[in-house]
Amino acid sequence: HRMGKAAGGKGGKGKGSGKGRRGTTSARARVKKLTQEIVQFAKRRRLEDAKRVFKQIVGEGLTPGQLTYSCLINAHVASGDMVGAEQVFQDMRSAGVAPNIVICNTLLKGYCAAGETSRAATLMGDMAEQDMKPDTNTVNAYLRGCLRAGEVADAHAVFTKMTEDWSAEPDFFTYKRVAQILSRGLRLEAVKGIRKELLRIRKSNNSTGLLAALAWLRLHMGISAALLGEWATSRRALERVEATGAAAAVAPGVHLFRHAEQESTDRAQHEFHHQTFQGEMERLRAFLDSRQVLSGDAGDEQNPAPDLLGPFCRSFVFCSQAGAVVRAQDGDGLESKPAGELATELVRSLMGTFGLDVYVERRALTVESMEHRLRRRLQNERLCWQRLFKPKRALKSHDAAPAELPLKMEICSGHGEWVIAQAKAEAGTANWAALELRRDRLHCIFSRMVFEAVGNLCLLGGDAAQILPRYIMPGSVDHIFVNFPEPPQTHMLRGAESSLHLLTKDFFRHMHRVLRSGGRITLLSDSYKYARLLARTIAALQGEAAMFESVPGLKGKGKTTDDFEDVGGLRLYHGVPGKKAGHVASSVSYFDRLWDTGERYFLVVSKL
Repeated sequence: HRMGKAAGGKGGKGKGSGKGRRGTTSARARVKKLTQEIVQFAKRRRLEDAKRVFKQIVGEGLTPGQLTYSCLINAHVASGDMVGAEQVFQDMRSAGVAPNIVICNTLLKGYCAAGETSRAATLMGDMAEQDMKPDTNTVNAYLRGCLRAGEVADAHAVFTKMTEDWSAEPDFFTYKRVAQILSRGLRLEAVKGIRKELLRIRKSNNSTGLLAALAWLRLHMGISAALLGEWATSRRALERVEATGAAAAVAPGVHLFRHAEQESTDRAQHEFHHQTFQGEMERLRAFLDSRQVLSGDAGDEQNPAPDLLGPFCRSFVFCSQAGAVVRAQDGDGLESKPAGELATELVRSLMGTFGLDVYVERRALTVESMEHRLRRRLQNERLCWQRLFKPKRALKSHDAAPAELPLKMEICSGHGEWVIAQAKAEAGTANWAALELRRDRLHCIFSRMVFEAVGNLCLLGGDAAQILPRYIMPGSVDHIFVNFPEPPQTHMLRGAESSLHLLTKDFFRHMHRVLRSGGRITLLSDSYKYARLLARTIAALQGEAAMFESVPGLKGKGKTTDDFEDVGGLRLYHGVPGKKAGHVASSVSYFDRLWDTGERYFLVVSKL
């Protein structure tokens, strides 16, 4: 919205017109200055401060334009306040300021971050109807949301519309993300079609971005083909990836390091992504080698496909719908009002996210049989660990269950390196659950579980703040681990806000409820300020009722028993937790590499 010309007539040089021009220029400069303050508060997730500055602009009689409204919407999005972002969007239109594609992309990014991809898709449709066709940035933001939410069919549909209806050009991020999504949905033929298109384009455009996209596509295609037992396809994909090397996937000319719409070419970040690609490549090679695919000792026809039935029956991808009926809680009672037939929803999620429909068709199974299998692992529409990890023979015969093993759970499992290592180390002595919000990361754990034949691990996909109170039996978990939880904002600056923050007082109450008496929570962080904040959060609960107590006598690796400090009556240990704190196997996780600051702090509390 452009401010009008000053009064005084065209080209007038009188005193009045000069004053008008000076006043207009001054007003514009003032709006610009205050808008920059909103930008800085948005970066720090200080939403209330951003809103206060916007009110100041209006209160001074100034006119906010597209840029100011865009920055305020971004402040709401950064803090996870989509209701507020939508309200600002409506206020902007009521004020006669038309949205532009930057504003729409910001709103869409917020929907995707909140897992509301259906609303993002609706917004894209509205944009197209209003002659504001989605561009490459729009599609890439939407695909990023689909990747996190596991929306395979929707991602493929938008990728098709991108070139056919919207005349937008796919770039590196487009190809990389759609290949990841389709591969994780076991849509192997669709991925092969995109590879064919990339190879055609390469004849006239041999850019580093195109070569990087091909490298990522082949890697994910190789993993997908291995899961389906298409050994020749997987072997060829691995050979081509190894021939080009991990360096091609993270070439300096390709911006791989966007986070919250920012780019970094920092050498450490480049090395991090190089190691990630190299690690996935080596993981695929190890699995193919274990199946004698690379040596040729077992022919492709005689080498059976991996049995995915067990892993699928231990994978529960929950729908996080705002309209779902929350269970009625009465102490530790199990009275509930289920939000639909849970087993049906779980099977539908696995079909739309992990390619269960493809597997069912290839194995001549039925959807109904899969619903029956998952239903047998539930009790009152909650997960029953004893049934879930019960041997297949005992499930069929209804024999008495074996002695129940401890159940340990990692929340925010990331790509699963840590929880896989723990489960393998405790095979036969404990069962494990990996809980992860993002579907792309959950699929990484799924493929690791298959490749490394980990049978004492189950996967839980969805919002932990919903899963614990709705789907986990009270008093059924022995130990909960949260490694490198995300703070309310990255630098722990005072005044930061985020509705997406997990470890709140309410969430500690949820953890307390699902723990057995004497059950433990181990929290590990690389942020000293955040670790102290978590200790104070737990300590504040003690004023309501005695819920937790600190576990004494521990020490970090390489530290002494004196390397701790008291925070609100709880011990904050310095260093990396060891076996006594529940970390039975050493493992370098995705977040260990990402936040390699050298500083580690941990808390261990037990339920009273």
